[in-house]
Amino acid sequence: MGLAAAFLQIPFKRTGKDGIPMMVMLFGIGCLSGVITGMLSLGGGIVLIALLLFVPPLFHFAPLSMQEIGGLVTVQSIFSMLSGSVVYLRQRLFDAQTVGWMGGGGLAGSIAGAYMAGSMSSKELTLLYTLMCSLAAILMFIPQRKSSALSCTADKGLIPPSHLRWRSAGQFLAGAVIAFAGAMLGVTAGFLMVPLLRYFYPFRIKTTVGTVIMVGAVVALGSLIGRAMHHTWPMLVSLALVLGAIPGGYIGGLLAKRLSNAAMHRLAAAMVLLLTVRVWWSMMVAYHVI
Repeated sequence: MGLAAAFLQIPFKRTGKDGIPMMVMLFGIGCLSGVITGMLSLGGGIVLIALLLFVPPLFHFAPLSMQEIGGLVTVQSIFSMLSGSVVYLRQRLFDAQTVGWMGGGGLAGSIAGAYMAGSMSSKELTLLYTLMCSLAAILMFIPQRKSSALSCTADKGLIPPSHLRWRSAGQFLAGAVIAFAGAMLGVTAGFLMVPLLRYFYPFRIKTTVGTVIMVGAVVALGSLIGRAMHHTWPMLVSLALVLGAIPGGYIGGLLAKRLSNAAMHRLAAAMVLLLTVRVWWSMMVAYHVI
């Protein structure tokens, strides 16, 4: 698919139900998902996919394919992750070693995954999306290791005991595998990275979120590179999502500072669980199970 075709895939000037322009609707969707990403570093991508799947038809727009949605989510994720990371950088709420190794693996995995997505059908990608949501819901309810004392040590930048850390090779491999699967959908897979890091590391939730947001920015960049080889997204339409994601991501980062660690975890778990139920319901309706 050529660049010119990608620019013209979705008409800008069309209006939907009640005369609402598509660009205004996409701006609102981008802002909402940006807030979620900046606040929790998870849910932004999977929520954005759900919104792009279900909202346009409500306003009488043609449904977007999963390939188109993946491209839109990829572009939006870069800016929402970068915007959301500003607050965490200022507060030094991240682990540099994890960002380096997991981000390196994520870059390689995301390029490969995004490129492979170009040869997959929308049905296959929708099934992958449903399975990833389900996995995220399960992981969110796995209790973190009891290491409250070590959490303080980790958040101060000191090296925790080695038995609670992944090796560098393990970090690289985990980043590559998660990013490979996420990039097929255009998501940075923060909703998988956060619960995994929460279980294996002694970091507090805010340090984990800051780390994953920075890794996610690298993953989104790799996904964009992989998708650019196919030009499988309406690039101009991405502008509306990006313009919404920039303030949304920053607002989300500010809101995160006002929430306790426990509140952030409960909110994230509830969001992922509700979204998982919603997508499984849609899948069963589509396959005439119910």
